[in-house]
Amino acid sequence: MTDRGIEGPPEIVVEIISPSSRVLDRRVKKVLYARFLVPEYWVVDPIGGHIELYRLENADYALEQRFDRGSTLETPSFPEVQVDLARVFRE
Repeated sequence: MTDRGIEGPPEIVVEIISPSSRVLDRRVKKVLYARFLVPEYWVVDPIGGHIELYRLENADYALEQRFDRGSTLETPSFPEVQVDLARVFRE
């Protein structure tokens, strides 16, 4: 933190995609976040009912895990966070 505010990349970016933003979120923004070294990137697909967790490796994102409706989302980056996706993706 500086006098100007918080500087540097966030620890995580979470994108909730929609049919109109699918290409923007999965391609354009993904490249942009990697360029600015955001360590973790989540893509939430409310229609498909899943979350993809990507981790930055060698200046590009690698899919680390895909969580579906029956999963509990957990990540080593935030060990205190556990999200029951059955509650998030109600049918």
